[in-house]
Amino acid sequence: MAIVKSERFEAFLREPTRRAAMFLFHGTDSDLASERARRLVPTLVSDAADPFQVVRLTADTLSKDPGRLADEASAISMFGGARVIWIEAGGRDLSGALGAVADTLPAETYLVVEADSLKKGSALRVFFETRPDAVALECYPAPPASLGEMIDAEARKAGVNVSKEARAAFVDALAGEPATARGEIAKLMLYAQSAGALEVADVAALAAGAGVSAADALVDLALAGDLKGLERAAIHGLADSGDAALAAMRLAARVALMLEIRHGGEPPQLYRLPFPVRNAVLAQANAFPPEVLARRLPALLNLLVTTRASPGLASASAFRALTAFAQAARRGAES
Repeated sequence: MAIVKSERFEAFLREPTRRAAMFLFHGTDSDLASERARRLVPTLVSDAADPFQVVRLTADTLSKDPGRLADEASAISMFGGARVIWIEAGGRDLSGALGAVADTLPAETYLVVEADSLKKGSALRVFFETRPDAVALECYPAPPASLGEMIDAEARKAGVNVSKEARAAFVDALAGEPATARGEIAKLMLYAQSAGALEVADVAALAAGAGVSAADALVDLALAGDLKGLERAAIHGLADSGDAALAAMRLAARVALMLEIRHGGEPPQLYRLPFPVRNAVLAQANAFPPEVLARRLPALLNLLVTTRASPGLASASAFRALTAFAQAARRGAES
């Protein structure tokens, strides 16, 4: 159907209709391939964290159980609606296995494949590049010249004002590791979203390893009552069970810290936080009555168990907990 060049992915993702049923992400930037697959899947199903809607398979799994792909491809969603079979192919040629099921996929069943760098003319690339119902999406590191454009685009989406000095410093910081650029940009924009601005000091903190993680940024958005920002940020920050478990842990730790502050304590960990984050924590602590924090903390501790014991439910469970705090903050923490 199509070959989507690496720089055209954002435009492709915005297309209101995509006739493809199969998507291949490949290129020299494996992190970018994974990140783009994570962004595509939620556009295909209603709940990407639902194991009945999204099935994850690896090339090793298919090698040990050759009939598994056919079984999954012929299955119908238990509750109706769309399904995604998401395959991590690595360097394996799965064109034969995919070809065996491609023509009999049920309606609203999609194949999403992540692969390593593939040579032009390789069987897997040819399979996706020549079928009318498939798309091959290239994933290559952004050249330094386009890093500034990526920063500008993400800043506009996040509503963050980036100073010229911060922009130049961030381009310099990312130039040596272009493969991680989009993830680092998304992380910094999440951090800056609550303040609405990004300065050189913020970039320097991130480059030094002192920056706030995407999980911390999700917690800040939730406790600030920013539901729309939280929904946008969750696409990156709750991409898999590990991200969700980290977000749950950070939310529980933040609530415990806020509760200690409300009881008149001055916990030492508060003063190890970057100055803007410290101010945000103090403001959040004052916005929530201590009885509300105390009532919600046991549920958060149970959430930590859930995200580790049931990885398939981790993202949905963490998002519900974050949303509950965001809604409480919007209501003035009365719930």
